[in-house]
Amino acid sequence: MVKPRTLQEQLKADYFIHDERLVLYFATSRFDSVWRQDKEGNVVQAMPDLPQCKDDCASLREAMRRYLVLDDGPEQLYKMDDNPDLKRLWRVRRHIRRRLMDNPDKNFLIVYVLASHGIQSSGKQVVLLNEFHAGTGFYRAWGVENDIRDIAETFPNSYQIAFFACCRELWNSEDHGGCIGGTKEKAEAYYKELAAAKAN
Repeated sequence: MVKPRTLQEQLKADYFIHDERLVLYFATSRFDSVWRQDKEGNVVQAMPDLPQCKDDCASLREAMRRYLVLDDGPEQLYKMDDNPDLKRLWRVRRHIRRRLMDNPDKNFLIVYVLASHGIQSSGKQVVLLNEFHAGTGFYRAWGVENDIRDIAETFPNSYQIAFFACCRELWNSEDHGGCIGGTKEKAEAYYKELAAAKAN
């Protein structure tokens, strides 16, 4: 039996040998929690729905199966292709970091499959969640590129690959702010009151 190389020996090599293969799926297809007025005064979603995002994840899941990248967490914890909220996302992030921390002598290949509306903020990729962020007046965003870079720096026993099925629209507060969260009815009432206040 060949004796496994130490982590230090592997890091000195020009290739990466993984012991475990993880895959994280993330898809937001609904965006009905944030509203704005269009130029005609109609209340519309700040971003349109993307029903194909779940299909994007399904297609890449088949590709991952062929390459035996099958570990999507205990009870499919990392399979967040159904409009996850921030609380669930944070739980997954903590779980992956804990696995890396608890197994310093194992090498982890981590594959990210990400499908959503995407924005480039400060030169880094973020993906949107279907939740309102009062501070920005827009959707909550996951700074996934920052996360990937941070994990790479913190855990040298990780190697990460990310597939982004999203755009890199530049962030600007005019297009990506000043919205209202909640239901469409709540947003319509808000804009109606705002128009009445301006008229007086």
